[in-house]
Amino acid sequence: MAYRDPTFNANVLTDLLSTYLTHKSDEREKYYKAAEKANKTVIRQGADGYLYYLPESGEAGSRALPNVVKNEKKISSTIEEFFDKDNKSVLIKNVNGIRTDLDGNPIKSSDLKGLSKTKKQIAKKGQTSDVYKAVVKKATREKNRLLSIKNQDIDIYSGKRPGITWKSDPTHSDQLKFYDKVLSDPRKWIRENPDAKLPTFKKTVKEVKRIDPKNGRSMIFNAETKEFIRYEDE
Repeated sequence: MAYRDPTFNANVLTDLLSTYLTHKSDEREKYYKAAEKANKTVIRQGADGYLYYLPESGEAGSRALPNVVKNEKKISSTIEEFFDKDNKSVLIKNVNGIRTDLDGNPIKSSDLKGLSKTKKQIAKKGQTSDVYKAVVKKATREKNRLLSIKNQDIDIYSGKRPGITWKSDPTHSDQLKFYDKVLSDPRKWIRENPDAKLPTFKKTVKEVKRIDPKNGRSMIFNAETKEFIRYEDE
């Protein structure tokens, strides 16, 4: 058998190198996946029912969903007192603007009709209110003053007669009629004049019309004093 010198086979070297690199790559992949798995965040439920981070590294052991502190709305509860038409007290509970009765039943806005937060001033039988007394007192005083002028009565304190006569004021008669009417039914006058404090006679001006010859407009004059008041179309 003849002797041959050994020859270099590049294919064998290439196969060995490829096998080595593949082995190294597999090793690196294995260690990479192991490290990734070790560092992966895992959440588990604890014995208390809450969720926790695992494993015990980084945020390990801390609650996954910590308690959220809510700003609880303050409860404002008051008891409101209303009065019905007979001044009977009605208590209503108000919780944050929601009205209910004391048993918790809801109160509608329509249920508040006819109720007031203040008591009505109701005069008791056999008694009169302060307004009624003041009206009668004022009307009586004015009537007596007018009668004293009309009759020219002598004042019991000064011993003198009134300084004016009945005819000195053409409204004296109307004033007397006005106060007589008030005294005939004071309650009616109070109902018809709720904003008035006390009865006070107001002179009614009688008016007459004249045509202005310059412009043809209707002019209104005071019938007694003949004083011009205004144009009718103003």
